[in-house]
Amino acid sequence: MCLITETRREKYYGCSGRSKTGPTRHHSQPPFAFGSGGGWVLTFANDHRVLALRNMRARPHSPDLDRHPPEIVVGIALHNQANSLAQCLRSVFGQRIEPSRLAVLILNDSSEDNWGETAIEFLSNPRILIVDANCGSPSNSRNAILDYVDSNMPTVRWVARLDADDSFTCETSLEAAVTLGERQNAGFVLGGNRLRLPCGRYLDNSNPATPDLLNPDWILARLKEMADGSAVNELPSCNLVLATRTGWRYPDMNSAEDHGLITDLLINHADSGAILTEPMYSDYTLQGRTTHENVRTAEYTAARSDLVRTVSAWLKSRYLPGDLLGYGREGVVKKVGGCVIKRFYAGKPSQDKVDWLRAVLCGQSAFLPCTEWFQEDDIWCCRYPYAPTNEVGRITGKRCRCESLRGLVY
Repeated sequence: MCLITETRREKYYGCSGRSKTGPTRHHSQPPFAFGSGGGWVLTFANDHRVLALRNMRARPHSPDLDRHPPEIVVGIALHNQANSLAQCLRSVFGQRIEPSRLAVLILNDSSEDNWGETAIEFLSNPRILIVDANCGSPSNSRNAILDYVDSNMPTVRWVARLDADDSFTCETSLEAAVTLGERQNAGFVLGGNRLRLPCGRYLDNSNPATPDLLNPDWILARLKEMADGSAVNELPSCNLVLATRTGWRYPDMNSAEDHGLITDLLINHADSGAILTEPMYSDYTLQGRTTHENVRTAEYTAARSDLVRTVSAWLKSRYLPGDLLGYGREGVVKKVGGCVIKRFYAGKPSQDKVDWLRAVLCGQSAFLPCTEWFQEDDIWCCRYPYAPTNEVGRITGKRCRCESLRGLVY
């Protein structure tokens, strides 16, 4: 499996908006041409990302994991967090839960520090599984954990997220979240958190999970506060327990990727959610340059403003005619009569991109529909005839190239 990973942007591990700053990621894989077995340098305008294999490799693990396959996995994405991993693992193995039900999956994303030494007292635990990978960002690492569990651990029913510099609040946090999820037959469970400084002192403004999280209007109001910097707390997006094989994944965003997933779950899949009001799920550690008065960088505020526009479009689309076909990073797609209409989010796309799409989508390929572009309330919309389609399934690269050439010729 492949991913697109940054080669020059500084990445942040942990929950966006907190100070979990890591060093700039420099990947050792050299660029190479298509078909050479791993990826290539994308040459779109000013795009310096690299398409590369995740190269996920599980280290040898204790036979105990095979004799007693787990039901619950605590997934820890790790990149150069040697100073905090031991405390994180101490809280995991202090959970009041039957050990044979639990496994800890550490996704080591190309760490270069001595985490194996600082956490050595816990790494010999037979319930630990270590997977080395080349992911390049927090969202890709968290998705790799979910992918690995879904593909290789069929007995697992729940994946609980815990960042490597955080810890469970109390010894019943995990058990309470899983019990709630099973009792409500939920697809996800969201809990609250406390805020802890590096010195160990806790801040007064904890971030509880309340039933308001299932209220779309409350979510939108909180996102607006997050975007303008007036929010006392952001959404408790890191306290997430996901049911396996749901298909939900973190979006590939430079900031607020966990808020992107959480807003999707709370707005579009609220019926599948459960809110853990007590006990608190985890303790966030605030450290580095930024304290709880987060520095509002342009990228930080832009990501949260983008979420406001996205959620506003999701909510508005509920009252528009047609059957929902899907939604994503660009807009909402509905079937209206015999047509498909895609309503883009506010500010997307630009006029020059629309002009380009008009040119390339009309009569250029049998695979691409002829589109009609128009605006409603300053929102760009794209309309084209509806045609039923089937899932592609598995397709070889050779067949893909042949079908593309056939479409261009005919």
